[in-house]
Order: sequence, then C-alpha cells, then structure tokens
Amino acid sequence: MNTVIKILLLLSLSFSLYASGGGYRDTYKIQIERKIYQLDQEIKRGDKSLYKKKRKAYLEKRLLKMQTVGVAMITFTTGVKNKEPIDSIKTISYKQKEAYLFTEIANMKDRYVTLVWFFNGETISRKQVKIKRISYRVYSKIKLDKTMIGEWVGGVLDDTGKVLFGIKLQVTE
Repeated sequence: MNTVIKILLLLSLSFSLYASGGGYRDTYKIQIERKIYQLDQEIKRGDKSLYKKKRKAYLEKRLLKMQTVGVAMITFTTGVKNKEPIDSIKTISYKQKEAYLFTEIANMKDRYVTLVWFFNGETISRKQVKIKRISYRVYSKIKLDKTMIGEWVGGVLDDTGKVLFGIKLQVTE
C-alpha cells in the first residue's frame, strides 16, 4: 500500500474533492455572492474606486476557497513569515540549509492531514496535523545537507491516506 501511495503522490496533479455539508457555509457563500454582485453594480454605475475593486477581488478569492475542498494552495518555499510563504520555489541549493512545504487546506475542519517528504523512494518526514478551521495553513520543514541533492516530492495526504496533492522540488549544489 505504501508504494501505491508514493506512486499516486508522484503522479498526482489534481485535487481530490469531497462532498461538502451545507448549513453555515452555504449561507455565508450566498452572502459573499450577494456582496460581489452589489460591488459589481456600484463599479458599473461609476464608483470605480480602488478599494471597491480590491474588496471584490478579495471576496472572489474567498468564494473560490469556499468551493475548494482539500488543498487550496501548496508550494515549496525558503521560509514562512506571518503565516505566508515568502517565495515559491521549484529548485533550491542545499546550501540554503532548509526548505519548507507550505499548504493551505480548505473545508476539511476537524479532520487530519499529513504533510510528507519523499526522497529516493523513501519517506523522510511526516507531519500529521488536525485542521482546526475552514481555511487552515500549515507547513513542514526539512534541514538540507550535501547528501540530499536530487529530486524531492512533497505532498499532502488526508486522514485515510489518500493523496490530496503532490509537488516536486529539485535540490542542487
């Protein structure tokens, strides 16, 4: 089974979607859609202020995250500041000393996910996290050294072990 997970992780480039429950989230979604419509109308009538445009963009982003179940965003980065990745990388030198796998999980509150790092077909690191909110950011880091040059795979597994998403990182000299 572990080999199957690794293969799926290497090939996974799409989201796994789950059936979502209604209630509060659906009500909130309708409120956001209504506010976006109102801002659209105000912008069309002539109020083209930067604030209104930014607010609309923010609300559209929020709405998209509400519709996503699983991994809303995943990236490798050289650091995390204020719960945000400071950059997004596909290649890193081992001299950088550490690399981070950063992800934002959407609509999986009260479930567990596992952040995993694979190198040369072996699991190097696993970090299991309980998702505490509708939108939850989490990261895992590894220390780099000369023996870690090559292709790495980082991924997110759900509480059943199913691959939600996987990405590759090249570690160089």
